[in-house]
Amino acid sequence: MFRLSGVLCPNRIIGSMASSVIRSKTTAARLLGFDPQTIRKIDVVGGTTPETMVPVVTGIQPCGEYLLDDVADIVAKIRTMEEKVTAIKNGKPPTLTSGYFASKFVNSLVAGYCGVLDCPVSAFVPSSVLPGVPYMSTPVEFSAAGVKRNHGMPLLSQAEIDLFEESIPILMEDIKRGEAYAKEAMEEEKDQLLTCFGAWTPSSALSDYALIPVLFHVIPRLKMASNMFYPYKNMLDRNRDLGRKHLHQFCSRIFSSCARWQEATWWLDLYLP
Repeated sequence: MFRLSGVLCPNRIIGSMASSVIRSKTTAARLLGFDPQTIRKIDVVGGTTPETMVPVVTGIQPCGEYLLDDVADIVAKIRTMEEKVTAIKNGKPPTLTSGYFASKFVNSLVAGYCGVLDCPVSAFVPSSVLPGVPYMSTPVEFSAAGVKRNHGMPLLSQAEIDLFEESIPILMEDIKRGEAYAKEAMEEEKDQLLTCFGAWTPSSALSDYALIPVLFHVIPRLKMASNMFYPYKNMLDRNRDLGRKHLHQFCSRIFSSCARWQEATWWLDLYLP
């Protein structure tokens, strides 16, 4: 969506892997006889779905090497956890655990933003670690700019390599479906909003409203753009000169933070002199 809107910043596209990390940490700690809080590190590579996530249990610190013979069983157990919880709750989603996972992910982002996070965190991010796979979960470091450093693939055992290789085709299909869905959703929403605006845009004042498609092009959340634009539309209807002035200021503030600033300025100068 951000790419289609012209405001893509790859370092800020981050997907949470907190659920997989915490479940992997808890499962491994119980097998080792530890408190889960004593597990200092566990990486999760691959994707975000149960079929594509691969916990690197042999890389757990401490004592991950003792789980080498149980990798397949541990991963299978972790992958079915959410399904089991949903079954216990009679089909209802695990809302409480989801909230906990979200809080841990946000805490990691905030810690990285403040510069106090000293340990890589697994996250689903745009990646070039594996050729041909544009998104993948790997250990990363956060900063105020988003992803500061991608640590790439951790050391895997042979069993984990086999599981990872099996997950890649599924992950690629998931990525293709996700990108297709995002593109379709944006086009549908854009068409609906343009139709809505076209219903009340007077033909004699097209120059005053011609900037609307540009707003849609550079702002990723189109609904947000339309909601912000309505007050200026009403102002244009009441007082065209005053409305044009405030609309110009409004658009300048938006475009000043966008990658397409030069193009946006050209549209402003052309239609709102």
